[in-house]
Amino acid sequence: MTDGDLTSEESKKAIKNFQRTYGLTESGKYDSNTAYNLTSACNRYESIKSSDGLKKLCEKYSFDSEQIRTINMGWTYLKQAMHLPDHQAAAVMGNIFQESSLRCSVSDGRAYGIMQWQNARLDRLKEFATNEMGNDISDINVQLGFMREESEKDEKENWDKFKLTANVENATAVFFESIERANDNTLSIRCKYAQEFYDAFSC
Repeated sequence: MTDGDLTSEESKKAIKNFQRTYGLTESGKYDSNTAYNLTSACNRYESIKSSDGLKKLCEKYSFDSEQIRTINMGWTYLKQAMHLPDHQAAAVMGNIFQESSLRCSVSDGRAYGIMQWQNARLDRLKEFATNEMGNDISDINVQLGFMREESEKDEKENWDKFKLTANVENATAVFFESIERANDNTLSIRCKYAQEFYDAFSC
């Protein structure tokens, strides 16, 4: 919530955006199901934030506050909202680390965001940010919500293929080839990053 008043328009918007991105009924009301999911997400976030795994990653890569927030928010969302197993969540994080260095507003003039969306996909991200979320495309919640949106609509077939993967290496490769579709030779480093995220946060 943003202002402490759960009945204000600002809070209703924040609640509705949370419900939308977490696949809940979009009532704008802080009902018991919303409260449960928000509490669970906050608990997971705090657990990651204070974990030895995150500390080790920060020591190795000297992550700044923006990158740390992307890690905490990203892992929480992939696990809590998208219900991905650890090896698939790690594969996504490894790919976005390579794509964007875990920065939400990074752009090369053609691609944008944690997944470096471009062309028609970037246009859809902008539409989602404006029409569905009412926030700027640089917002991490917008980008994570759009990731889920793609997994259920335009990219569903590719995400369904990704969800069949059984280990970190295979999941990272399928995400790279079918969902990111990056035109580079960085699969090995993506796999390395993904394994590090898996080692840091897997239960």
